Amino acid sequence: MDGHSQSRERHSKLDLVDKLKTEIIEENKEEALSLISQLDGNSLEIFEKNTNDGERIVMDILHNAAVCSKHPEILEKLVERFPDLLTMARTETCTETCTETFKGLTVLHTLVSNGDTETVKRVMALASIEEREKLLSTCYTGSMFKGMAMVGQLPLTIAALTMDREMVLLLAKECKADLKQKNSRGDNVLHSIIWYSNFYPEKEEDLRQIMEFLHDEFIEKLVAGPPGAVWFTEDDMGFTPLKLAARLCHAKLFNFILNIKGVYCHLNEHHGMFDHPSYDITEIDSAATCPANKQPESVQALRNQVAPAGEPGENSGTSNGKVGGCLSDWHGDKSVLEILYELAPEKSIPILKHPVVRNVLEAKFWNYFRWSVCCLFYFAMMISLPIFFASSKIQVMCYKLLSEQIATSDPSKCPFWYFYVVPEIQVLTASIGIVCFSVITLLSEIPRCQKGSHRTRHWMFRLSLVGYAICLTASSIWYWFGGTADYLLIIGVLLGIPSVIFFFRPYEGFSFFFVILHRVLLGDMFRFAFLMAYALLFSSLTMTIVFARFDGHSPTEFRDIFRSSITMFRLLIGLTEADVLYDAPEPWLAIILFGMFVLIAHVLLLNALIAQMTHTIANISQDLEFYFMRERLSVYLFIEASLPSSSARGVGKAMSTGRFVRKIEPDLSLGLSHGIVKSLFLMLMSLNWSIQRRVILLCAAVRNSFRNLR
Repeated sequence: MDGHSQSRERHSKLDLVDKLKTEIIEENKEEALSLISQLDGNSLEIFEKNTNDGERIVMDILHNAAVCSKHPEILEKLVERFPDLLTMARTETCTETCTETFKGLTVLHTLVSNGDTETVKRVMALASIEEREKLLSTCYTGSMFKGMAMVGQLPLTIAALTMDREMVLLLAKECKADLKQKNSRGDNVLHSIIWYSNFYPEKEEDLRQIMEFLHDEFIEKLVAGPPGAVWFTEDDMGFTPLKLAARLCHAKLFNFILNIKGVYCHLNEHHGMFDHPSYDITEIDSAATCPANKQPESVQALRNQVAPAGEPGENSGTSNGKVGGCLSDWHGDKSVLEILYELAPEKSIPILKHPVVRNVLEAKFWNYFRWSVCCLFYFAMMISLPIFFASSKIQVMCYKLLSEQIATSDPSKCPFWYFYVVPEIQVLTASIGIVCFSVITLLSEIPRCQKGSHRTRHWMFRLSLVGYAICLTASSIWYWFGGTADYLLIIGVLLGIPSVIFFFRPYEGFSFFFVILHRVLLGDMFRFAFLMAYALLFSSLTMTIVFARFDGHSPTEFRDIFRSSITMFRLLIGLTEADVLYDAPEPWLAIILFGMFVLIAHVLLLNALIAQMTHTIANISQDLEFYFMRERLSVYLFIEASLPSSSARGVGKAMSTGRFVRKIEPDLSLGLSHGIVKSLFLMLMSLNWSIQRRVILLCAAVRNSFRNLR
């Protein structure tokens, strides 16, 4: 056959394929089936190679046939005639736009997203075992359907996100889809459900039900190995489904996962009496998080199970629906309690309300209660040292001044050396104590900096501690070199005040005030101060202009912008008489401007601040108990970060699997407040029985003595 005949035959086949595409779009079943029968094995290949956009048009034919749900015979006939089309996906051979938009898209993705169960059955029946595995593991990583169910990438995950239970049953049971399979981001079907719930919070309950359906129908029955293996699988950021639900603040999903029988929840049967469940708290307790990394090999193997390398599902570097760059600082090696602490209070409260989380948090705090008391006394001592240092310095300076005055008048009446030596010894003792305490404080930062998840936690408090230690040390050393200025000592004392009050936060009587101070000072007061400074600046500027005189004899109070600002502030709070306004060249203008400033600053801004503070306090009061829990969480995390990892105290019982469980019993509190009284009582209960017995006998003797006095 000559070249002219080959060219004519090629064009004939191209026209045939182009016509097939048109008939499929118009849903002409008979014509489409007839055209498919006329195609030979090389027609599509010729079309693909001899057109600029060949693969795109071939894929359009395939996916248009998949969308044509009225006539599934078209797709079935097309796949039967050309088996290679079944596993064909968008690849790098497409144009750049096509690659970014539809990369990895197969006909199975299209059918699953459309919920066409009948066509999926027909098509998958034509596929071999290898072709099925390839289809079920191919990831769609394009950007066309961002934010939709296609963000799951895998066909089974897409079926779960569309909440099509019939399709899930078909893919998992008949097609043998693997629930442990991960997409290009390292998410299995459970992670994807939680992410999808973050996009559509109104669907959280429906997604919880599909998650329950997956567990009941497949994870317990079809997945090889323990059912917990799938639930304990981590994504590429190290998050298990439980941690991810906590990080994204999905309380319903978190509650469901934590109460799964045989995975996180284990019932201790006692024939109906005292049946208190035990919970796996490995991912909740921060002390158990590190040992939990040493899991069985079967669980570790699941972490490496991702889409096969080189397949269309290979990671292309796109976020495909996740939050994108803001996830770079996420770390899944943190416990649930650590994750909750780093969230905004209003977001973490729904998770803190869970009984298991509350129980673990309460137990963790009492584990570190002795440490918190020791830290309280330690920092109280650190605060008392500069006070002792400053008072001793004053005595020494008074002695020197008095000695100089008497020496010039009557040297025989010079004060006794005792009044000089003792204060000097006190200053020396205080200086040594300050240096020692400062060194200990600075050394305590080493374990915190070595722990990756603790490096930036409590950074404001830790920065004030470091500044406090440095300022006090420098001030005490400066004194012995003849320095008399106390600026460093003043700065150090101001920085050291939060160090003591920080350890009062876990007590209910104090925690409310710390929450209010934090929310009001760093929130409402900061915004109020900014607006007030803005109003003061511009009113001072206008007053400076009003009082300006060409002869250079402007009033001292309004000579420049700095003096004007101070004067306006003093006028606002009533420390300066308003008569100064009459010294202006145009008094009426100065009075009007001052009245406008008072109206804005004193009436509007101040009342707005009061209203906003009232609103803030009302919001906090609604969930005061959980804000109090966050304060306790803050203190115990700080103490735990200061200790070596070997000294971290968990609250669970270690199991042979490397997990930690804790029995959750009803609250048997004695009706005491959560303040210092209960704290001291529970510390007493943690002592040995012999000591407890002596204390109880002593209390009984005191009580009897009071009765006798009556």
